[in-house]
Amino acid sequence: MRPVDDLRARLGALPGLVPLLKDFFLASPMPLQIYGPTGRSLTVNQAFLDLFGAEPPPEYCVFEDSVAISTGYVPAMKRAFAGEGPITLPVVWYSPKWLKNVDIAHANTVAIETIIYPIRNGAGAVDYVAFAFKDATREENYLKAQRETQFLLERAQEVAGTGSWIRDLSPGGKISWSRNEYKILGLAEGEHGGTPEDFLSIVHPEDRGIVQKGIEAVLGAAHPITTQFRILRPGGETRWVQETAEVIPGDAVNPSRMIGVTKDITDERRAEDLIRASELRFRSLFDSAIFGYFVSHPNGDVTEANEAFLAITGYSREDLQGGRISWKSLTPSEYAELDERALRQLSEGDHCSAFEKEFVRKDGTRIPVLVGGSWAGDGKREIIAFAHDLRDQKRLEQQFHQARRLESIGRLAGGVAHDFNNILGIILLYVDDLRNDMLDSAGRRDRIESISKHVQRAIRLTKQLLAFGRRQPRAPRTVQLNSIVEEMREMLRRLLPENIGLEFVLGQGLPFVKVDVSQLEQVILNLVSNARDAIDESGQIRILTDRAHLSIGDLERLRLAVAHPGDFVRLSVSDTGSGIDARLLPHIYEPFFSTKEIGKGTGLGLATVYGVVRQSGGDVRVSTEVGRGTTFDLYLPADASPPMPLQPGDASTAVRPKASPLVLLVEDQPELRKLMRDILQEGGYRVIEA
Repeated sequence: MRPVDDLRARLGALPGLVPLLKDFFLASPMPLQIYGPTGRSLTVNQAFLDLFGAEPPPEYCVFEDSVAISTGYVPAMKRAFAGEGPITLPVVWYSPKWLKNVDIAHANTVAIETIIYPIRNGAGAVDYVAFAFKDATREENYLKAQRETQFLLERAQEVAGTGSWIRDLSPGGKISWSRNEYKILGLAEGEHGGTPEDFLSIVHPEDRGIVQKGIEAVLGAAHPITTQFRILRPGGETRWVQETAEVIPGDAVNPSRMIGVTKDITDERRAEDLIRASELRFRSLFDSAIFGYFVSHPNGDVTEANEAFLAITGYSREDLQGGRISWKSLTPSEYAELDERALRQLSEGDHCSAFEKEFVRKDGTRIPVLVGGSWAGDGKREIIAFAHDLRDQKRLEQQFHQARRLESIGRLAGGVAHDFNNILGIILLYVDDLRNDMLDSAGRRDRIESISKHVQRAIRLTKQLLAFGRRQPRAPRTVQLNSIVEEMREMLRRLLPENIGLEFVLGQGLPFVKVDVSQLEQVILNLVSNARDAIDESGQIRILTDRAHLSIGDLERLRLAVAHPGDFVRLSVSDTGSGIDARLLPHIYEPFFSTKEIGKGTGLGLATVYGVVRQSGGDVRVSTEVGRGTTFDLYLPADASPPMPLQPGDASTAVRPKASPLVLLVEDQPELRKLMRDILQEGGYRVIEA
């Protein structure tokens, strides 16, 4: 008998089923099964057989099937027999227990969606229950794959630190967020109203305008738009996020939607801020450095430079931007080999050693510089280098060598002058002695007087040499500089012809200075005499005094060789004469060096000025311009000790003692010691030679 005929026969055996229901049961494409109140399967249709492959055997009782019990089939079946229904059961993956005893090749586990219907008799009592099954395997596999894809997507977002969201653009549409979106925003899942206003409440108040403009841009664009802004988490923490959004147009079924991806970029923003701060610090250091810094390609083209470098080379910012500065144009040909050696060092390592060379400035002049460099970064595409202007250093070295030379000349001149002065002293004493012996011979006395005058002139020269060599005996006193100048005012005026004016500009309230008055008078006299000789026809000489407080920076700027910074008194003598050629300046303090005609100068005037001022703890600075004049500035350290009055008494008023006091005579020159002993003994002194 065919299965369908058998099923029809069994249906006919069930009382209470109307013919129409029997025909529907058999023809239905939905798998159907009828159970009796004992839990035995009474009949199934062909669709059931097609789905499961067989029907339960006669001995099978659903009430005894543990799987049917655990999946809710049995409880729902009992409710249906009690008159409840229809009852829809959740989809379950089901492999009927009774199929294990049936040899059916395609009996597999399937996803089943089940509805249980109570079947009532004419009296309304439930005699049977019908199970209607639907094969949901395909849908469940799709949903399973969809859930797995969703899980992998959420896991990928978590790994990447991103979240996603979808906004329904229809009126009243909500926003749905992914799990990691909640995490980025610092919210628990579901802790959000879902409206655009709810989202804006999370945005930092200062950035809400940025977000609104971003939304408008997305709505008006046909491509994704990226916006960066800050959010406020519930605990008050501020985070930076980046959102990229795009509109998906709707259709007749689905509304238009805006989809977006969110990424927490707080760490990246902080790193960028640190990089920008570092760049600003470097740029500030680069631009404000006293050294010249520049960046160039290996071919020598300078692409970036600070103001110090431009000042050193004489080029402008426009020259730099116009590409008119290159390493090769700055380098004289004789230094090309040094540059090549530096490039070889760079190619073999990461830097080149500093070396001295010259730059050719934009105006064609040359300046000495110290240069060095290294690769800017790891790519070896650009060189960052420094250039230090050595002009001041070279000037200081020159001044140092000049000072050492003057010191050596001074020691030599002082030593010679000391010995020569002793010889002259002996001659002068003998001349004085002879003068006293020749009072009766006028002719011989005149010759003796002439010898005495020339010896006195030689002594004055030796005193100037001793002053330059700082070996002349000094009698320093604390005095007011203005008082010395005032006492010399009339004498200085008489020294000058009528065509030269003399101006005094004396500062008030000046500190005291400690100097040898006679030496300082000689200094002023020498400077005024030189100023007079520098004026050919008519001109002006000005003598100025003032107070000067000099810091270490001032001493470096003025190039003054003094022991300490502090308060100084400046004595300035300036003229409108011919000036001094720059080539002669290094030699003006050397003994016997003179720019005057032969016979018009000893060459010791400025040497004396230099020696006296240096011996007094000060220094001299000269500024001159050919054809415009010269100024000598003497800086004397201020002295805080009280001024010393002049001591009364003079050698000319001394009275020869009536007694014969004992004198200890100390002199290293035998001739001079013998002469002094004779004179003292003639004067009534008892002499003991040391």
